[in-house]
Amino acid sequence: MARKLVFVSWLCLFLFFICLDMRHQRDRLAVKVKLNRKALANQQWEIDRARDRNQEMDELIWMRRATELHNADWALITKTIYRKASEYGLRPDLMLAVAHRESNFNPFAQSSVARGVMQINYNVWAEPLALDEASIYDIEKNIDAGCKIMRMYLDEAGGNEIRALELYNCGYKLTNPRYVPRIQSSKFYQAPQ
Repeated sequence: MARKLVFVSWLCLFLFFICLDMRHQRDRLAVKVKLNRKALANQQWEIDRARDRNQEMDELIWMRRATELHNADWALITKTIYRKASEYGLRPDLMLAVAHRESNFNPFAQSSVARGVMQINYNVWAEPLALDEASIYDIEKNIDAGCKIMRMYLDEAGGNEIRALELYNCGYKLTNPRYVPRIQSSKFYQAPQ
């Protein structure tokens, strides 16, 4: 009987440790399941973010294409301004701001004396830049002329953009105190760094 009692107590103790071990294994398994679920959720979040970024890029590409197709002049004007400004060593954002405030990017804009995207004073610049009545409204030639004029004024002003803008607007004899702030308030203008 004493042996049976010792056997039963050892058996109970053995079963207790087996149950305890199974409980620990179950807890470890639950932790692993939670960690795997969290990793899966993180992966899904990353996949969703990548899909959102791809969708945003697709939208931007579509918008650019739609803009170019819908408003070919706008695309041509911005590309030409960037190319010509870079060619003459000017900041493209400065020339975009000038075109924005001068003509609102209208290639057929006309004031009393100025014409085209960059509002070139035809009476003053026709001969020096070899412009004629038809070419003053040509986007490429008008922007090229505007960039040449700005480069010339920037060189004369010793690199001072403010003075070059004043000269671009009024020439040597007049001044317009509102012109430079108008250019600087354009959404395309970025202050030089």
